[in-house]
Parts: sequence; C-alpha cells; structure tokens
Amino acid sequence: MAVPENGTYRSEDGNFSLQIAAANAANGQISGTYEASYSPEGPLAVTNGIVAHFSWVFNDGQGTDGVAPFNLGISVEVRPDGRQYCIYDRWAGVYQTDNSLLMEGCRSYVNSTGVVQATSLGTLKFKK
Repeated sequence: MAVPENGTYRSEDGNFSLQIAAANAANGQISGTYEASYSPEGPLAVTNGIVAHFSWVFNDGQGTDGVAPFNLGISVEVRPDGRQYCIYDRWAGVYQTDNSLLMEGCRSYVNSTGVVQATSLGTLKFKK
C-alpha cells in the first residue's frame, strides 16, 4: 500500500485536519485540504494546491524506502485579496507506522491594524 495514505487525518483535540487527496512520491508534494476550527479570523480552510510535503528515508529493517516512518510537514498561508491579514500555519512531524501523524504546530498572524501573534498549536496526534 502506498504511503502516505489518502484520507482525512484529524487531530486528537478535534481542531485541525489534513485531507490527503494525492501524494506525489517523485517530489514529496501532498495536495488536499487543511482545516483549522479557530484562528484570530475564525475557522480556516485551505483547499487549493499543495498543503504539505513528505520525505522518505531508507528503512534498514525493511530494506527499502517508501515506507513509514518518514517526515511530513504541513505549510499553509491564508491572506484574503484585500490583504487585511495574513495567517501562516506550520506543522512539522512524522508519518508513523500506524498511519497516524505526530505533529508539532505553530501559527503566525499579522493584521492591517498592526496586531501580531506567534503561537504554538501544540504537539498533537492526527488519525484517520
């Protein structure tokens, strides 16, 4: 079975999800949807284009690559056309052998009135 597996992975706190629609093994790009139930501007949904990347390592135990565990990162930006604000959500973590994600997240936010925030989103497990 190809990994990362397509499907929707939800964080254990229920606030974040990554839906993997397609994963390209040649360049490590993941297309799909990223959602967050909260932000300084309300819920977020990023559905266009590449929302994550992954990188395999050679697995000595199985004598191959293309198998879990491997690195996976989510990187999304939200900036409306009027540029009233910009939000970056970043997650770095690992796609595990049980087809779950162990991720550490952070968020930065800037708005047009000068409000700035840099916050941790925590360390969370995402499961299908």
